[in-house]
Amino acid sequence: MARLALAAAALLYCSPALAEEGGTLSGTFGADDAALTLWAAQSDFWGSAASGGVSIMAMSETGTLSLGFETSGQTATLPEIAWRLRGDTAGYFADEDSGATVTLTGIGMQGAELHVTGEVSAQLAYSTDFGRTLDMNNTVPVQLAFDVTLAELD
Repeated sequence: MARLALAAAALLYCSPALAEEGGTLSGTFGADDAALTLWAAQSDFWGSAASGGVSIMAMSETGTLSLGFETSGQTATLPEIAWRLRGDTAGYFADEDSGATVTLTGIGMQGAELHVTGEVSAQLAYSTDFGRTLDMNNTVPVQLAFDVTLAELD
């Protein structure tokens, strides 16, 4: 009986944890504190912890943030960020060409989900056409830390 209990405990210890999609992003948007909750149904990843892509959507009371980037190990490339205000077709946008950066502090699989932590920093520019043209006279700095667990793209 003791051997059975020991085997069960070892199996539980060695099994991958059942991760649940979710997470938060927090930091500043301009001079204001920002706290966003992951919109799990609209967030996902493709590939693996070694190489792939990440798509994060998060919501707050004032708007929706989308953050996308590709990964290679602990390195994030090609960031794209959009901040859409609730009830407004305009928003703020940035990408790698405008100086946006994503720094990963952790990335790994938790069962079938991907757990990613890091920071995003950007100078977002106002746009009325989904980021095609940017008003560089109307910008806002954004600095966010994120800790999210994502399901694989279906």
